[in-house]
Amino acid sequence: METLTPPKAVRIYLRIRPSQISWLKFIVEAYDGLALLSTVSVSEGLVTLWTLEHSIRELFALLGELAGNLTPYSTGALQTSCLE
Repeated sequence: METLTPPKAVRIYLRIRPSQISWLKFIVEAYDGLALLSTVSVSEGLVTLWTLEHSIRELFALLGELAGNLTPYSTGALQTSCLE
């Protein structure tokens, strides 16, 4: 007889633009059961995402697509210096 093990929960911390916290929460919740988002610090844009181990690949794929809208870091200077 097989013993079923419960799926493992994984917590991921992200630093995003504070103005994008509610937007990200809306997007993540649209993917039913993908992850739970909680705010750690609004002023720092620090959030935590809880997901199940088997959903990590899908969550990171989504975050990769959204990264340009979420990053709190300026990417303009980096892109300019790479072109010179």
